This record gives sequence, structure tokens and C-alpha cells, in this order.
Amino acid sequence: MIKKDDYAVFGKLLIDIQFLETLIKLYISYFKPEIKKKNGITGLNSKSILDDTDGSRKTLGALMKILNSNIEEFKNEEFKELLEKRNIFAHNLHKEYLSVKANKENDLTNFISRLSHLVKKYTDIFTGLHSITIKSLSKGKVSTKGIEQSETELYNYLEKLKDSKYAR
Repeated sequence: MIKKDDYAVFGKLLIDIQFLETLIKLYISYFKPEIKKKNGITGLNSKSILDDTDGSRKTLGALMKILNSNIEEFKNEEFKELLEKRNIFAHNLHKEYLSVKANKENDLTNFISRLSHLVKKYTDIFTGLHSITIKSLSKGKVSTKGIEQSETELYNYLEKLKDSKYAR
């Protein structure tokens, strides 16, 4: 049974997911024109994304596919899990967790907790990517104060990927 406070948690998670999707779309907007053309996102730029006039209604799945095909570091099970859990949350939460008597309340709590963790982690990673990209594109003329700490999460992510690749 859903409690009143659960709705606030669901609402916050939905907003966090939408913010992550915007960060991903913004990051993809930095890609070279030929990559954007190949992926059908030629009009994608930061101003139109932030003004919500970009006309691109790419889903998180489509955005992640673009990332997977252009950046090796995003071809991993955890990034795939993020999409799967996001899709369940957005489209099948009731069917998967609320209307099935076999699922215990703990299952829903674990699901929401794991999805929240993944969203926060990848929000930090993409914020770190933005910080580094902004510094590079502006040649250090634009301050990234306040988001620089996310670069650490990005570096940790890349180190873990490197360690897991070479551990095989």
C-alpha cells in the first residue's frame, strides 16, 4: 500500500530523472556536427534544449543509444540497468510493483532506492562531464564553481571501468 509520503518520493525521483535526461541531451549537444547528423539530431544545441524549443523528443533510450554508439564508457550493464528501471518507473510501476500481491513492500522500496542511486550517480557523472567540457570549450574563461566536485565522481566511474576491463 502506498503511503502519502511515498508520492513525494516518487515525484522527486521523476524530477531527478527528467533533470538527468536534460543533462544527457545537453552533453550530446556538444557532439561534432557529423555525429549529430548521423543520429538525426542536427538541431540539438544547448540554447534550444534549455528553452525547450529543440523539437527533439528523444527518449532516454534513444539518447543512451547515441551515447553507447559514440562513447565506449557507457556500454555497460549499470547504464543499461538505469534505462530499464527508468522505463519500469515511468511506464509499468503499477503493474510491476503495486498491483501484484506477490511483490512485497520491500521490493518497491528496493527498486526505488536502486533507481534513485543510479539517477544520482549518473547525474553526478554527467555534471562532471559538463564541468570538464565547459572548461575546455571556454578555455577556462567560464567558471564551473559549484559543479567541479562532480568531476571526482566522473573520474571514479572511469577508474572503475578501467579496472573492470583489465581485470578480465
